[in-house]
Amino acid sequence: MTDDLRGAHQACKKATEEKAAEIPKTASANNTPALERVFPAGKWLNLGKQDNGYTLLISKGIVDKKPYHDKEVKEITWAECSLRQWLNKEYFQTLTPEQRSNIMETEIQNPDNAEYDTPGGVNTKDKIFLLRIDEAKTLFINDEDRVAEYDGQDSWWWLRSPGRHSVSAAHVRYYGGVDSNYGVSIWLVEGVRPAFYVNLL
Repeated sequence: MTDDLRGAHQACKKATEEKAAEIPKTASANNTPALERVFPAGKWLNLGKQDNGYTLLISKGIVDKKPYHDKEVKEITWAECSLRQWLNKEYFQTLTPEQRSNIMETEIQNPDNAEYDTPGGVNTKDKIFLLRIDEAKTLFINDEDRVAEYDGQDSWWWLRSPGRHSVSAAHVRYYGGVDSNYGVSIWLVEGVRPAFYVNLL
């Protein structure tokens, strides 16, 4: 191989490595032994360390199917919805004592819908939550990486962000595409993928 060819090959290899490094990593290869022991990769997906310094995890599959809110209302936000209550009460208690003790309560940002300005409501302090639209878009490699199953079938799953109307919420379609703007009725029964922050190194 000539010097020119060798140089071109090395430059191409470096560019490929740099591009790969920019791709979000959601594989369990990033798990430390402590994290893997408490939250095994077979059940939990590591979305990486976030700006708050904590590692964000999400269930690998859909744990249940629920409406975003279970009562008739004229408007709703994440702060008041029944799904938030269920996640932080009933669902939280299904986790092991060691898992519960390692989940951090953090302030959750709830911005308005960027397309329709539908109010996202006040920020909340939660241990368990759903992803926002922007998190669902940026923390996965592609649509396929977002696909989640329920009873062996690819299924839609909720996001906490509001949809076009005050009684709609955003979600991820069964093939992994993010329905980021219009959303669907809060009374529909869709998949739930709990997310939370941990501080296990």
